[in-house]
Amino acid sequence: MPPGMWRYGLLPLTGELPETAEPVADAQVEAALTRCSQLLARAASRDKGFCLREVRDGLRITEEQHDDIQAGFTTALNGTSGGAVRFAISVPAMAVLLFPWIWKHWLPLLQLAISQAESVAMLAMMALLFLLVFVRWLGVFGRGPPVICATVHVDASLEDVREALADPWRIKEWMPQHLGGRLLTLVPGRDEVFDSRFRVGLGGMVAKMKVRRRWSRGSDGARILCCVAEPHTGGGSLSRDFEGFAVMPFEEGGCTVAWLCGLDLVPWAPQRVREEVAVRRVAALAGLREWLACFPGALSTGPSLRQAIGAGPQLLPGRCASGGLIVPGGVASSSSQQVSSMLLRAFRRAPAGCLHAPADLERACLSVELLLRLAEQFLRGGREAAISAKPHGLLPQAGPELVQRYAARWAYASSYLLAAGSSENVRERLKLVVAFMVAGLHLTAAGYPYLPWVVPSLLAGRHTAKLPDESRLRLDVKETPCESVPNCHIPRASFEVVGQTGSGFRISGTDQVSCHASSPGTFEFADQGTTTVEFAAGSSCPGSVCFSMPQLRVRPSGWRLGAGSTFEWIGSAHFVDELGGVQCELRFGSPGEQDAVSGSLKDAHGFEVGRFYGSWLGPLRCDEEVLWRGPRAQLAPC
Repeated sequence: MPPGMWRYGLLPLTGELPETAEPVADAQVEAALTRCSQLLARAASRDKGFCLREVRDGLRITEEQHDDIQAGFTTALNGTSGGAVRFAISVPAMAVLLFPWIWKHWLPLLQLAISQAESVAMLAMMALLFLLVFVRWLGVFGRGPPVICATVHVDASLEDVREALADPWRIKEWMPQHLGGRLLTLVPGRDEVFDSRFRVGLGGMVAKMKVRRRWSRGSDGARILCCVAEPHTGGGSLSRDFEGFAVMPFEEGGCTVAWLCGLDLVPWAPQRVREEVAVRRVAALAGLREWLACFPGALSTGPSLRQAIGAGPQLLPGRCASGGLIVPGGVASSSSQQVSSMLLRAFRRAPAGCLHAPADLERACLSVELLLRLAEQFLRGGREAAISAKPHGLLPQAGPELVQRYAARWAYASSYLLAAGSSENVRERLKLVVAFMVAGLHLTAAGYPYLPWVVPSLLAGRHTAKLPDESRLRLDVKETPCESVPNCHIPRASFEVVGQTGSGFRISGTDQVSCHASSPGTFEFADQGTTTVEFAAGSSCPGSVCFSMPQLRVRPSGWRLGAGSTFEWIGSAHFVDELGGVQCELRFGSPGEQDAVSGSLKDAHGFEVGRFYGSWLGPLRCDEEVLWRGPRAQLAPC
């Protein structure tokens, strides 16, 4: 067997990978979005359809008016109220099931009751009357999901409030009940899919919901955000539930915020309890008012980063000339966007983060072949299993294609490193280098050239390529003997990226990737090489930054030997600027958030001067500054 070769080809591919499809709007969801927008307009304008319920924590809380008797029993008969239906079905069912036991043990009492029929009938009428009053007070035969609205005035601009409501990372800063959430739609568009977890407010109950969000503009300049639970989420009546926010500018300054909640979070509970849960949810709007009052500059751009950008024509990705945020981040060229779209075509974004390839069979094929060869060698008493690879022609295996996949990790080089080279602050320069590396991780995972089912011999040799930003790439790939495993060769690559004339930066380094199977169907790739970003002597602050790469883990998304793979980054990456005396340690992955990124920026004395947090799928922040919004290429949610 030729060294460094793998054999592949047990399970066939069904054809070319599908294109990313735009989600089709559901008629039921569209109707709920329309109803949410109408109710928000009515509640915000103090329409007669809403009446004042209470005042809590400085919030004016109103509820939708109903004709109680007519609406209550009509809703119960139509089956909208889950508690009413279950109550009506459970009582006769329990009576039928317990009838033999009652007949056996309570027959003497029944005979006595029959003899005293008149008094028993009077007691039964009184018990029935008490039951009706009790049920009516609890509201078991309710009106369906309660519609509660809270309104408050905040001293902040309309755009600041809008960003605080739309950004998943900002929500948990002002809403105590919010446990976590992520935007599954990376690129802002007409509709966004948002997955969130929050406390219900009843005991220790936690709800998880996936909603479709849509921003719209009212006739009076108000911004309206409508959220409707997706039909497949939670089942039952949750598919018709909704909530929304309305942000209305105020003539004398500030704006008015309204939060409308039409979610049936506890459909099995009495109507009074359901209403109280909805009131507690919208009462969290007081936290937004207090947060904006305590941190008035939390949503603004820090001046230090604008100083690092300088007055030149090059701008930091995600920011405009005035320092405001641009959505989405990145100013990659159209060619770079085409490369990103091609690499990400077969991927989706998983609810827990990371990249998901639902049609991938390569990992499963290799896992089956590896298990069969290990079993064969075990039965024969062997000590090693040799696997070779044979291209089947369905994947792009050409050398130039692999070079483009290899170079995709540097798609954001000119966007960040030009600004880093013009910065005179070593701390800001290191922040931009960190953002450059993190911004390219999704493309690195999508086009990873060291996967076992990619034949390394096609990439071996010297290559040159031209990147979309006019940078030049020189790549030299060789197969070197593995020190830990005899008769095994691993690919080792050395690379150099030189920016266009006058850019002032140069990227060089080596890749030495080893792969091991941590469990059946799961592969981890560790890179022992380093990357160095050098800034020319003519730049504002000459020097270099060295960093390492985290580990890539490819694991099954479902059955271990079935279709579907998940790509995620784990471990840590270390950044060092020896001349500037600053360093950074980034950690990747956390329970429930596989795409999480966190770390600290330290000076030469070891004191922390900055903290990174966010996601390698966007956004990435350092303290309160947004360094990267996320990739431009659209990824459909799983």
